[in-house]
Amino acid sequence: ESLEDAAVRDRLMKHELDAHARVQAGGSGVDIAASVHGGALVYTMNRPPQRVRMPHNLVWQVFFSGQSARTSDLRAKVDAFKARGGHRHAAVLSQLGVSAHAGALAAEQGDGEALVHAARTAFEALSALGEAADAPIVTPAVRELARVATLEGAAFLPSGAGGGDSSVFVGT
Repeated sequence: ESLEDAAVRDRLMKHELDAHARVQAGGSGVDIAASVHGGALVYTMNRPPQRVRMPHNLVWQVFFSGQSARTSDLRAKVDAFKARGGHRHAAVLSQLGVSAHAGALAAEQGDGEALVHAARTAFEALSALGEAADAPIVTPAVRELARVATLEGAAFLPSGAGGGDSSVFVGT
């Protein structure tokens, strides 16, 4: 069997998503989609990933802080916020969804400026989620780097569940 075969990738992804859910008590699975399918993807939970080309004028770089963050700990805080947060939780997740949709559309249209803007709005929504859930999704260091990136017309935001372990710079 080969990963060139879509059916093999689909089976592998399902298997890995199941394992991921057991180990981390949930999560989007975007890291699994990226590992199985590779390349630039638009990913929505419970849907097959779609390949996209990143805008030609986009500059992006991934950073690791040297410290790991436990996704399960961050998820537990967000889940507790969901249990007590009701409408506020739904509103913050809606903001994240709008940002993600705008980013996907920008990637599909090859619009680097719009993708950077979507990344900035995602940063704001992630900040709001972290504050409301009392979870360090956006650390002080990431917040400062985001401020500096904004001055350059770029964005800097946490990757994955946040917590400061890995972050992404996106600019044009």
